[in-house]
Formats: sequence, C-alpha cells, structure tokens
Amino acid sequence: MDLDSVSIDVRFTLPASEEKGEASVIEKCFDETNCETARIGLAPGVEAIKPQGGDYSYSGMHDHGPLPLPKEGGNFAKLIGMVDEARKHSNNILTKIIQEQNEASKDKKKKAKQKFENNNSIDQNSAIHSEKTKRQKIEASN
Repeated sequence: MDLDSVSIDVRFTLPASEEKGEASVIEKCFDETNCETARIGLAPGVEAIKPQGGDYSYSGMHDHGPLPLPKEGGNFAKLIGMVDEARKHSNNILTKIIQEQNEASKDKKKKAKQKFENNNSIDQNSAIHSEKTKRQKIEASN
C-alpha cells in the first residue's frame, strides 16, 4: 500500500424515478489526477486578521496574536482538496435532482390545470346544451 497516495471514492445510490424505473448508481474517484491540493494557510499577500465569531476558517490570527504559518502541501492538503471536489460533485448531483423534481411538479400542475379547465368547459358546454334543449321543449309545448 502506497502511504503517499490518497484518494476518495464516492458512491451515490439514487432512488428509482418515474422515468427510469430503477435506482441508479453514480461512482467517482477523487485523487491527485482530478483534484488540486488545497491551500491550508492564507494566500500570499493576504494579511492575518482576527476572524468574526463563528468563522472557523484559517485566519492567521488568534486572540493573543498571529499564528505560525501552517505547513502547506502533504496528504492532508490533498485530502482537503479532494473533499472539496467531492462536495461540489455531490452538490451538482443534488441540484440536478431538485431541478428535475421541480420540473416534474410544474408539469403535473400544468396537466392538472388543463384537465380541470377541459372538464370545466365540458360541463359548461353540457349546461348550455341542456339549457337550449329545455328552451326548445318549452317553446315546442307552447
């Protein structure tokens, strides 16, 4: 086993959809060939400042002064870059699913509205025809 090599294998199992009818599986490997090594510390030229409360990103500053510069590179930096890419990939998949569901919902609502309007117009036409028939019968009996 190569201890200098890190990678993340992800597997998304998506439930069956109405269109496909069966579950789908998406697998992807994130490694040095498709991910950049993350920068751990501040970018060159960025000044260390005390972070706002609740901000846990590296700021270069602590309550009592500047922090020492972190070691850049290495397997942890690679792993952080891979996790970031895996998160982006996951977000893209989820966004696509949500958009497809929203479109399907819009289509269902549109079809239901059309069906209602068609049924309503048929009812109105039947009522108009029925009213005409009643008038004709009344006129014929007079």
